[in-house]
Amino acid sequence: MFRRILAALLCSLLFVANAHALTPGQRAVVLNGVQGWSLPQSSIDLNFARNAGSCTVSRILKPCAALLSITRTTTGGVGSYSPWAAGHYSLFADNTLRTTDQGLNVEQPATNVLLRSTDLSNAAWITSGITSAAPTVTGNAVIAPDGTLTAAKIVYPAVSAAGARSIVSQISGSGTNYTGSTYLKGAAGGEMLYICATPNNITFVRQAVTLTTSWQRFALPNMLANYYFEVGTNLSDGSQSATAAQTIYAWGAQSETTPFATSLIPTASAAVTRSIDNSAAIAAALTALQSPSGTIIIALNGGIQSLTGTILGINSLIGLGKTSGNTLTTTFGGAQTTANTVTWTGPVKVGLRWTPSSVGIVLNGGTIVSAANTPPAVTAAYIGSTSGSSAAINQNITRISVLPYSASDAVFQALTAP
Repeated sequence: MFRRILAALLCSLLFVANAHALTPGQRAVVLNGVQGWSLPQSSIDLNFARNAGSCTVSRILKPCAALLSITRTTTGGVGSYSPWAAGHYSLFADNTLRTTDQGLNVEQPATNVLLRSTDLSNAAWITSGITSAAPTVTGNAVIAPDGTLTAAKIVYPAVSAAGARSIVSQISGSGTNYTGSTYLKGAAGGEMLYICATPNNITFVRQAVTLTTSWQRFALPNMLANYYFEVGTNLSDGSQSATAAQTIYAWGAQSETTPFATSLIPTASAAVTRSIDNSAAIAAALTALQSPSGTIIIALNGGIQSLTGTILGINSLIGLGKTSGNTLTTTFGGAQTTANTVTWTGPVKVGLRWTPSSVGIVLNGGTIVSAANTPPAVTAAYIGSTSGSSAAINQNITRISVLPYSASDAVFQALTAP
């Protein structure tokens, strides 16, 4: 008995002595395909990718909604979609956190100008054929990516004669630049066709797509004002080739004034706008960031390269942000930027540490950038934006952990190592 008690005491002393050292429990692990970590000393741990949101305060499980507020609206309250790793989608009501096994989805405002976006059999969509017959479209034919029986079946004839076409189309909006997108899959797999856009059947932008029997989303940037968004084959475009008769399924079309496709915004008889995902730390989450010294580690996935965005907003400052040069930056206590860059489309880890007289940042375990800057008092914190502005991260945030001390260089780099 005495030996057991002595062993327990020795273990406790070793744990205290190494409180700020990297322990085996803090080493990187793989969590839902994204590197995570185990931080038993975390004051706050927001694990958005586990069970579609698992949040703790001092290791006590709490609803994520008790730690973060969220403001996001859609025209008419239609809600916003967000994807899961398996490829299906869930529709989230306004003012709810969009958490799936991909993490917390944070996006900038966007408007889908295509009508009846989830029903390509509706009269809002034009079927057209020249030389070849127009396609036949049947609504509610198969299960869509959101699990509803709303995807359309489209049967195309062969398109081979000069100038021939067989397309489903709808005119885009009057903005300056659009990105069109839609979900497609084939009846047999291997089907080849085009998503393209044209204002006059003379000028085109296009993308050839090859389908599988699983849903895929295809995007077409650089659509200008009043371009028709087309799905099919249009040989008036000299860059398109003849296609065989084929059957495909389509759902979830979108056209928005962004250089990339954001999550699907469902529409009916009018365009729908989704506001920014404005997530703010409240209660214990904000209290943790108000510690005189601390460290915050954030894991992200599925971002967009060379796009400026805020990862963590503190007051009206950039606590952590990505630059168009793919570096990490902060204005918390003063401007600092890392020298190393990363590919933001995959898993990325970033860190911020502070004391009353210093602030440091690190990107993917690289060289720490630190300065003798005095951080201001934290009165507000925003996840994925600065003060709820439009500078959103446009990325999935998989996990956020806050430590109640400023981590040593070794721990700081180890916890953010890819």
